[in-house]
Amino acid sequence: MGKTRAREAKRKQNLRSENAATPSHSVSHPGARRAALKLLASAYAASSSSMALSALEQMSRLGPISTMEANKAMSAAGRGGDVATVRRMFDAMRGVGEGTAIPSLRNVKASTVTYGAAIRFFGGAGDTKAALEAMGQLENSGDLTPDAIAYATAITACRTRQHLEDARALLARAESCKLADVVVFNAMLKLLDTLGEADAALALLARMPSANAISYSHAQLACSRATDDRSQDALALLQRAREAKCANTRTYNAALSALEKNGRWREAMETFALMAPDGGADATPPDAASVRLVLFACVSANPPRLREALSIYIRAERGDFKPNVMPEDVSYRVFLRACDVEGGGALKALQMLCAEENGATADEPLAPVEEQEPFAIPCEANVVEDAQGEESAINGGDTLQSHFRVVYHESGQERMPRNHQDLDLFYCEDTASTVFKNIPAWTTVEAGVSRFDVPGVPGAFVLTNVLSRRECVSIVRTAEALRFRRDEPVRATAATAASTTPILETTTREDLGASTPIATGIDNVEWLCDPHMHERIFKRVAPHIPGATGINRRLRLFRYSQGGVYRPHLDGSWPACALDEKGKYIRDAFAGAQRSRLTFLIYLSDGCEGGHTTFYVPRRDASGRVVAIDRRHVKPHAGCVLCFPHGDDRKSALHEGGAVLSGQTKYVARTDCLFPSTLPSSL
Repeated sequence: MGKTRAREAKRKQNLRSENAATPSHSVSHPGARRAALKLLASAYAASSSSMALSALEQMSRLGPISTMEANKAMSAAGRGGDVATVRRMFDAMRGVGEGTAIPSLRNVKASTVTYGAAIRFFGGAGDTKAALEAMGQLENSGDLTPDAIAYATAITACRTRQHLEDARALLARAESCKLADVVVFNAMLKLLDTLGEADAALALLARMPSANAISYSHAQLACSRATDDRSQDALALLQRAREAKCANTRTYNAALSALEKNGRWREAMETFALMAPDGGADATPPDAASVRLVLFACVSANPPRLREALSIYIRAERGDFKPNVMPEDVSYRVFLRACDVEGGGALKALQMLCAEENGATADEPLAPVEEQEPFAIPCEANVVEDAQGEESAINGGDTLQSHFRVVYHESGQERMPRNHQDLDLFYCEDTASTVFKNIPAWTTVEAGVSRFDVPGVPGAFVLTNVLSRRECVSIVRTAEALRFRRDEPVRATAATAASTTPILETTTREDLGASTPIATGIDNVEWLCDPHMHERIFKRVAPHIPGATGINRRLRLFRYSQGGVYRPHLDGSWPACALDEKGKYIRDAFAGAQRSRLTFLIYLSDGCEGGHTTFYVPRRDASGRVVAIDRRHVKPHAGCVLCFPHGDDRKSALHEGGAVLSGQTKYVARTDCLFPSTLPSSL
């Protein structure tokens, strides 16, 4: 309590110094000054550096600017990600950067809060060097005193192993100044958590004067990320947190994370039971993450515990964990996807769900998987095909790469699901004069686009003649020029998805072939469509997809070599992706107002044996009882598009990219049909 009071007193002192750093304001233009302050408040709310600079310029003409006002302007720029403007403001308030600093801030004196804000924004932008330099300047300023928040922020800026020793030095200096409170220690624990430094995190936690739920959870997550199995340490920390009366959902989930990573399904179920409503008077309610973690712990066990996972899912679906976990929080897709992580169990999970619906006992046989006749797309020749052949459509091969730039990079560890390969998202400003040069943008009527429902697959349909063969070939050649990369999910231990052999409860991962990847023989590259390419495709299909607002511009292209397969899975829903006015990639361009409901799978090639898109669909008798799982195949045809429901809806279609047995390489491009988020789920 004493440290809290001291920290609050220090904060108030810093705020007083901000206001006292400049003379009182001129009152000769009170109305104009109020307008400038209102503009500054709007800039902060909108995270706009341009508005903040305009407000500062107006205020400088009316009188002195206080440090607090300058800090608010800096925060507006930093919140908007304009770190260059933050740097210019920071330099001006320190009296450096003659050529680049903001003139209106020349006479404003930096405070401890100013330094703390600069450190936070530099660190947030990944510029650890600048953040550490700012912290060093604060420590050596002479007339300013660092506070605990400044040390915690500087430690937080140390995000990589390269700066681990810098973070340790900062913590040591904070301790020597008696400023190392729980916030500072937690910042250090967060870094150790990120790096998976379990031993260091446990040692640091042991010498903390006091710890809270955040402290314990970071130490637990460090155990979860360790290269060896530290799940017992994570459980011991949970017990300590419970004894200290500070255990909460976060600490339970951190323990579940360590158990899930190491396939310790039994301990995960026991830990989850302590959280459930029947876990006792002091039970901590689970949230959606808790349920998902215990699901994944069950299916990543050896052998996979699909029945235990099913029991948790059924309880969540019927609302046993309300109000923290609603049935829609742990959806049908989440359950099947969980079962798909290890052991290729999505198909088996679907069979078990059907058995549950039938009211079958555990010893009754599951519904069999039965082959159905492949659906051959009834596609006539595209009336706009160029009689001169495919090669006339190709415009420069590898030279096309020079027209593209990378607008977004994601490391393999950041990808969802995680992958051994990094991801680059490419963009071309003008595909009309490069990719589609000399290829007219035909209309729907000219191209002869038609719609055909896929027999036996609810909600699935094919659109024919969406792209001409010339367009398909040009897209494939462009993708080849951008360089495909192997699709290698990190948790790749399932059997080849082409197999229809059911996975038994006694099956081990070794039986399934632990060295066989989930996705085999598949390469991918991602490409963000420019407005021309989007319009070129969407205007042809729009009349056949009522309610759609567009297609997602993020195109995921896949190349299937011979033997290439993609195991049974469910596709997720995506927001609308785009670039902002500065050319920066935005994952959700409409802030949730648009969301995908249908997969939009473009076939770019044909001529291979196999390579079908295969759906697994429960077949019911007259009473509604599931009697079989039908395997229904769609044979690829270049230029056609296959659409089917995806996301969390129960109509979401379990499907696979079947094995390419021989013949031509298979190329497809997957994107999504976008709809207003307010649209009812039934299309």
